[in-house]
Amino acid sequence: MTITELVKIFWSIIAPDNKKRLFFVVFMQCVAAVVENVMAVSIASFASFSVNPQAFLENTKVIILLSHIPFVEARVVDIMLFLVAAMVVSVALKVVFSLSSEYMQSTLAEKISNDTAMATMKSLMARSFSWHLKQNPADLVLALQWRQFGSGLCSTITQIVFNIMLALLLLSTLCFADPVLVIPMLIISCMGGAVYKVFRGRVSSTSKLYFYICLVINAIVSRGIYGVREVKVFQAENYLEKELSEQLDKGAPYRALQKFYAVCPTNALEFLVIMTVGGFGAYLIIWSGMSQGAAVAMLSLLAVSGWRMVPAANKIITGFKTLEQSWPYLEKLATYISGGHREVYEDGEQAELCFDNDIRVDNLAFSYDVESLPVLSDVSFDIRKAQTTAIIGDSGAGKSTMLYLLLGLLDPTGGNILLGDRRLDATTRGAWLKRVGYVPQSPYVQTGTLAENIAFGVPKPEISIDRVMECCKLAAIDFIDELANGLDTVVGDGGVRLSGGQCQRVAIARALYRDPCVLIFDEATSALDTHNEQAVMGALMSLRGKMTMVLVTHRLDSAFACDRVVYLRKGEAVVVGAPDEIIPLYKERQVCDVGFSECR
Repeated sequence: MTITELVKIFWSIIAPDNKKRLFFVVFMQCVAAVVENVMAVSIASFASFSVNPQAFLENTKVIILLSHIPFVEARVVDIMLFLVAAMVVSVALKVVFSLSSEYMQSTLAEKISNDTAMATMKSLMARSFSWHLKQNPADLVLALQWRQFGSGLCSTITQIVFNIMLALLLLSTLCFADPVLVIPMLIISCMGGAVYKVFRGRVSSTSKLYFYICLVINAIVSRGIYGVREVKVFQAENYLEKELSEQLDKGAPYRALQKFYAVCPTNALEFLVIMTVGGFGAYLIIWSGMSQGAAVAMLSLLAVSGWRMVPAANKIITGFKTLEQSWPYLEKLATYISGGHREVYEDGEQAELCFDNDIRVDNLAFSYDVESLPVLSDVSFDIRKAQTTAIIGDSGAGKSTMLYLLLGLLDPTGGNILLGDRRLDATTRGAWLKRVGYVPQSPYVQTGTLAENIAFGVPKPEISIDRVMECCKLAAIDFIDELANGLDTVVGDGGVRLSGGQCQRVAIARALYRDPCVLIFDEATSALDTHNEQAVMGALMSLRGKMTMVLVTHRLDSAFACDRVVYLRKGEAVVVGAPDEIIPLYKERQVCDVGFSECR
């Protein structure tokens, strides 16, 4: 990815108001560059006049400038007072503009950082479910912490532009005073470019290597924190600590090199500048034949200009070095931001989707990758309206994938899912999900209150407590009175204050909260004991005839309570029919390919 492409991506995510602020910051920095140049000239003029007033007043260009300044006569006192005033005012203005520009730039950087975070989050949320299945969640969380690199890109580029402008103004001033003075500055500029070129490749390669090591370190830490239960049970602490130590030791030299390369250009440039200015000064005084006063005047201007030129050159080099170090992070962020596009569908299409007919799974096929074997192939069956359908099969048969397809989280690689006469696709997915309730095998419980978890995705002021209580009753949540603050009890990240069965019942209540037409369960009662399972299944079975339900289950007694059973085996719907026909065959594992068409 080129720098132009990268800038275009980040420019596109900056809010319009922040773009206007950015232009204003650039304008302020241009003014600050002019003021800083005036400051350098006034200081150099003051130094030159103090050393040799007569030589200063005999300078033709000085005479022309003084002729255009009112109230200043060619007298030593007047000129000295004017130069002191100019120096003080220019330094004061430089401080004011520098501080103002720094404050505005810092404020803008935070705003652009927020723009980067929002663009990254929106893009990640717009990515397909299949894309997320292939990612490490810890890396995606880490990406949001890289938002400062987005603002840093703008800040670094504006700083580079500012210092280049300052350097050009200083060179123009020296050229106006005496073109000979430009020679050492051009030499310094060329040497600065050479120094940057020497270290550029090293900085780039070191930064990329350190970036990938940081990703590995983040993955190790995430395994230890998110999998702390398994780590302790399997006594894997030493293994994780050893693995982390190896990666830290591996990354330390690269981090040290980054810091070393950060100071090398500055020190090298300072040495080269001193050598160049010193050699040029010796030439002026010893070999040029110039008077001592004139030589000192020129050296004063050169020294003051160099005093500002060297930091400018350092900042330019540092800016490019910062871009090199940030490049892996910026490139990764750019791929996240540019790759996610939220599906757009018309409100009218949502309103037209009315679930009044059966759901038809027609010759459905799916593969997670082009190279991989199909998870499902040529699967066909009906999910009849207001009936309960169970999907059974051995582990790896494709049951959960079938549910993801029914939810619209995955797109089939072959066949269709028909919602009445409408095909489940990008135009109907949003409306379909509003009519579906889903209970996963391992539900996500967020940090928040019990009520907020049940009304997941609903703003807190809009939560209906009556509806929450109704869903709690249907989901057999009988532990509310045992909680310290009832529905307002904070259950902790991952539901750490709830048992596995309680988390499962919270997920069932959550699925019911939006009053869905279709309920889909993925081993929803697997974590419940027999008593609670019977209570939940009793509550759910009381909804038979009122809504359509689909259950993936290993518990055959739950499948027996359904109207129809789909038996999946190795990604194929081997047989579909009534529970008393299918379950005995499933138990005996004597299903054949012929003779069950009448069950469909």
